[in-house]
Amino acid sequence: MEGKIYIINYLVCVFDVYLMYDFVSYYEGVKSNFEKRYSRICIILLTALAVFGVNLLNNTVINLCFTLIMNLLFICLVMNGSSLQKFTHFLIVLAVQYGGEFLTTIIFGSSLETGLLHPEYNGLFAVIIMKLVMFVLFTIIKQIVPKEENKLDAGTFIMFMTVPVASLGIMFSIGCLDIDFAIMPLKRGILLAFYIMLMGGNALVYYAFQRYGITQQKIHLQKKMIAEQKIELRHYQQVENINRRNAEFHHDMCHYLKVIGNLAEADQNKEILSILNQLQVEFSEAQKNFYCSNAIINTILNEESEEAKAKKLSFDIYVEPGFHTGNVLEADLVSILGNLYKNAEEAAVKCDRGFIRIQMFMQNEGKFAVIKFENSFTGELLQEGDHFLTTKEEKSDHGIGVERVKELAERYHGRLIQTIDGRVFQSVLVLAI
Repeated sequence: MEGKIYIINYLVCVFDVYLMYDFVSYYEGVKSNFEKRYSRICIILLTALAVFGVNLLNNTVINLCFTLIMNLLFICLVMNGSSLQKFTHFLIVLAVQYGGEFLTTIIFGSSLETGLLHPEYNGLFAVIIMKLVMFVLFTIIKQIVPKEENKLDAGTFIMFMTVPVASLGIMFSIGCLDIDFAIMPLKRGILLAFYIMLMGGNALVYYAFQRYGITQQKIHLQKKMIAEQKIELRHYQQVENINRRNAEFHHDMCHYLKVIGNLAEADQNKEILSILNQLQVEFSEAQKNFYCSNAIINTILNEESEEAKAKKLSFDIYVEPGFHTGNVLEADLVSILGNLYKNAEEAAVKCDRGFIRIQMFMQNEGKFAVIKFENSFTGELLQEGDHFLTTKEEKSDHGIGVERVKELAERYHGRLIQTIDGRVFQSVLVLAI
């Protein structure tokens, strides 16, 4: 009997040390020596063995002092970061450990003395309950102050929390059933074993939920990257097409001039006039509007103008003389203008008289560059807070383009503002120059 109790006590110590390791490694990470699974398992098992050995002394003062020293040494040995960060984590771990015990004693103290298990097991049962409460407290702390890439969304976190809350409820509910386990030692042991499994299962379920959240975020980031690359590829292809057409026109001009010279020598003026008329048509087709001195912006606006005309959209562009984007990278400009135009076009083409208006100008004595898109839309737009929800059939691509523009705006200390004015949707991008 005592052997089983020792094993269970040691496993509880292992779980306790694992909770501390998981917490201190969450924000700053662990030292390179403990990144490998073998090293991680060894340090947790050895630390738990030391704590278990001191617990066998049954001396409250020694246990308290040793726990404080062991926790601090463990955190300093394992955790990355400055001394202040390590000490802060040490204080938080202590607060959770003793706070969990205090919370369990205050709320469920009477339930732990109802004779649920054999007297030899009652203390162990209370410890298991406390460790599960600690697990819940650590989980809540990591959710409230998360690393951004590891944060579960609110819905997923609420779904997960039903598991530990239900586990605590089951444990305490059984204690209130007044079942006499004294005459059923085998069932008593089985129940305790399942309690331990339940405690470990809660940790595994949280790990699974966390992995799921990280995977979903990676998938979302990959979709954003793919969408951005498609936009950039499309515009770079447009630039390449313009350069190719211009090169072809200039190449053909040499042949035209040679033919015109030969016709002039033969005094064939009508043929010369015919060729010149054809050249005028080709020249007008090759000629592009000049909107601003930035070649990338100018090219993109010309291509967007052609796309709008092909889709029978009214398209109006105004670029203020002297407009510039400062140190904004060309690739970022391509992504910004491409995503804003694509969103405007998708809404405008659904209207009978769809239109897109673009304005670019400077504000605050040239300290800010403003890019404003206006487009018509039909139907009702769904709004959630400051965000407009997609009306696309493919919901998985919701808001990827807009999110990308917002990210780029933040990179350049700017902001994207989207509003509705009647049946006109407005997207105003402000960039600090």
